[in-house]
Amino acid sequence: MTPTCSLCGSDRSVPAFEKSGQEYRRCGTCTLLFSQERTNANFQPSIDDFEPAYRQYLEERPIDALNLDDVIAWIESFVDLKNPDVRLLDVGAGSGQLVRRLQNTRTCAVSGLEIPINLADTLHVVWRRAA
Repeated sequence: MTPTCSLCGSDRSVPAFEKSGQEYRRCGTCTLLFSQERTNANFQPSIDDFEPAYRQYLEERPIDALNLDDVIAWIESFVDLKNPDVRLLDVGAGSGQLVRRLQNTRTCAVSGLEIPINLADTLHVVWRRAA
């Protein structure tokens, strides 16, 4: 049985490549590259298992805190982030530094979302087709 695309629901997919024993497929309808295994080869069990360059990208530097505090102050000009009933979604969260800073310094509920650029392009095409 061919796996179903999680974006458009099509069962028209072909094998694209294999990484760490996990098969990735390309949807023949929307071109999404996907896998339906329970584990994702891109997620490592420990931060130490990632490449050094990626770990450096995730590291927080002192200047980051200053920049993030400026962003937080700007957001707080619109909403009280010390209110636990406030929910904030960081779309385009990148390394998640803003989310972590808010979790450590404020009581609002905060989540981050990072959409890969190729998925964003695919969603735009699907949205245009549906319109």
